[in-house]
Amino acid sequence: MKRILPKKGRPLFAVFFPLIQSSFLFFLIFSLACKSTAAKIDRSKNEAALSQAAENIENNRKGDVKIRLVGNSGKSATLRIRQISHSFKFGCYLKIDDLAPEKLEDYEKHFAKLFNFAVVGTYWDFVENKRGTANWSWFEREIALAQKLNLRIEAAPVLWGTNDAGTPKWLPKRKDELLPILERHIETALMKAEAVEDLEIVN
Repeated sequence: MKRILPKKGRPLFAVFFPLIQSSFLFFLIFSLACKSTAAKIDRSKNEAALSQAAENIENNRKGDVKIRLVGNSGKSATLRIRQISHSFKFGCYLKIDDLAPEKLEDYEKHFAKLFNFAVVGTYWDFVENKRGTANWSWFEREIALAQKLNLRIEAAPVLWGTNDAGTPKWLPKRKDELLPILERHIETALMKAEAVEDLEIVN
């Protein structure tokens, strides 16, 4: 293998600096190109999703209606109709337990502007992470916010699988020990739901 030696009087750094500099520029340009490509892909996906949503609205959420006005005078009249509500639920999970207080006002404003429906979480692992120390205060705060924003509300899930997000780790494995605990939790969740007007609760 041929050894690269500095010319007489030139420090070793002077030999390798151009190589290091060109390598750095290559990786910088490569990194920027990758970011630009990723941004284009994300933008393309968003545009496709929005286009599909617009098409679905036209096909599935709109229809034609004919209205005939009959008056006593026989004169023509103008009718203006403005939709102010609908039964279609459009919303997402409402979550404020870890939201910074200074962001709450902005969160409320945008949530109410975008949605007419909210899901409030009843994850057992959050409610009763330690056996016998159930805490529903965060659930009640989110219910109060949903009511303040005049949203339709759904609570979920009462029971959900065996993963960390759904059920607490302290649950016993034996069926005879587990069943009464499940029944107690379900009864508690249903009582919480019954205390909220027009609340739907799903598993």
